[in-house]
Amino acid sequence: MASLAGRGSCIAFQTVIGIERELAAGELVFVPLSDKRLPVDRLRIVARTGAGARPTVEAFLEIVVHYLKKRRVGIDLTV
Repeated sequence: MASLAGRGSCIAFQTVIGIERELAAGELVFVPLSDKRLPVDRLRIVARTGAGARPTVEAFLEIVVHYLKKRRVGIDLTV
C-alpha cells in the first residue's frame, strides 16, 4: 500500500510502523485520523496455557516492545 500511495495511485490507511524511511524521505505524509470514535487497534499475542516459552515469540515481543517504547507508544503487557 505504501508504494502505491507513494506513486500517487491511491490513498493508504496505515500506521507509521513500517514506513519510517518513506516519511523521512518525504515520499509519504502521515496524517492522523481525527475521528475519535474509531476503535483503538491492539496487537495481541495469544498462547495456550502451559505451552511454555517459545523463543521466536519471545524474540518478536522484545523487538515490538523496544520499537514501541522508542516511539513512546503506550504498552499494556497484561498477561
